[in-house]
Amino acid sequence: MNTIQIKPNAIKKIKLSLFVLFTGILLTACGRKRPEPESPYVPENFLAESERLSFDRSLLNAIPNNPFPTLSVPTYITKVEDTYFIVDCYNNQVIYHDNLTDPLYEWLVMTGDISMGHTLASDGFVYLIDDTEKNRILVMEKEINAGGHPVFVPTQEFNGIGNRPHYIVYDKYTDTFYAWRLCRNISR
Repeated sequence: MNTIQIKPNAIKKIKLSLFVLFTGILLTACGRKRPEPESPYVPENFLAESERLSFDRSLLNAIPNNPFPTLSVPTYITKVEDTYFIVDCYNNQVIYHDNLTDPLYEWLVMTGDISMGHTLASDGFVYLIDDTEKNRILVMEKEINAGGHPVFVPTQEFNGIGNRPHYIVYDKYTDTFYAWRLCRNISR
């Protein structure tokens, strides 16, 4: 009859492993779940009023195609509903298209009225773009032009948003947009 000998160190390791495993299970099983958000969520004392933009909507009857053969420092790509967006930082534009496989010249320009943008965030109704060098957040809304094509209309802007806003996110849980800005001193 063969017998198996287990070394005392191995028994200690098995006990420690079982302890860690059961502790992990206990902590995750007993953890508090995040409650559902209040409906509708109103983030009091965190709301900021923006400036309404006047814009000639007839300019959107002919949507411009992307004029650049390559991207120049694409800083963000995202998909909102059925549309892909690329923030093309050094070309100072945001472009959009319904797929990622078509060539860049088939993409449409959402806006070219930004300077060194970095991100785009959306809740599906409004689209916020950081306009880094102009220290503002540009707000756009989706509409249908005279030709029946989806276009994006600049409707609002948040000026003086701080020193070079670089990142915007939308938090669905709180139904709130958050913008981060660059925090550094530049000496010349």
